[in-house]
Amino acid sequence: LFRDLSVEKTAAGITRGIESGKGKIYVSDEDGLVKGFSILADCRDEDKKGVLEIALLYVDPAFMYQGIGTKLNTHAESIAKARESDGTNIPEMVLWVLEKNASGISFYLKNGYCEDGSRKYMDKFQAWAIRMTKLIHQ
Repeated sequence: LFRDLSVEKTAAGITRGIESGKGKIYVSDEDGLVKGFSILADCRDEDKKGVLEIALLYVDPAFMYQGIGTKLNTHAESIAKARESDGTNIPEMVLWVLEKNASGISFYLKNGYCEDGSRKYMDKFQAWAIRMTKLIHQ
């Protein structure tokens, strides 16, 4: 599934996204060791303008099931709530997850996200993804 993924390609893509102002990266680290990160951006979907998107949420497999993903997700939701209160965001979060990523789908369902019926083919991964959303309230 991730056969073409490399640290260099990933870092370059993330750097381009951040430098373009299209997203912000948040890192979970301990003693200088990065355990996970998320990238948040304005949603790219035409029907979800003004919604905050989790463009990427990654936890190093060595640190999975330690609450790091939940903390990154909670942080993303707090940013969405802050944007809602200042009037710059619709009170909803959105993300795309690969259909084959059962643990990712399970994680998001446990954190209150729902499949909204949207589906798209992601050439980069040669796989289908589903869109999940969550209403965010103050």
